[in-house]
Amino acid sequence: MSNELPFERPLAELRKKIDELKRFGAEKQIDFTDEIGRLEQRYDEQEKEIYGNLTAAQIMHLAVIIPVRRRLIISISFSVILSSFTATGCLRTILLSSAVWRS
Repeated sequence: MSNELPFERPLAELRKKIDELKRFGAEKQIDFTDEIGRLEQRYDEQEKEIYGNLTAAQIMHLAVIIPVRRRLIISISFSVILSSFTATGCLRTILLSSAVWRS
């Protein structure tokens, strides 16, 4: 990612390692399939952990600062509705979702 936010840096660094390993393997004609697979699995797990535990401020930062990612924010908002269906959780999610749609 070229414009990653601070909480996204671990993902950007891991993606860079994956790309470098792919490029090195192609240049030297070495098979790094297993290593790349493990790194990509770790990337997926880390991505779920990071985006699954965003604070309200991080969600708004993504929505306001980087408008291209609005679909991700809307998706996160809906998953919050489905995963924590409490009165407070729903109210918070509705407020966050409406803020995303207005910006």
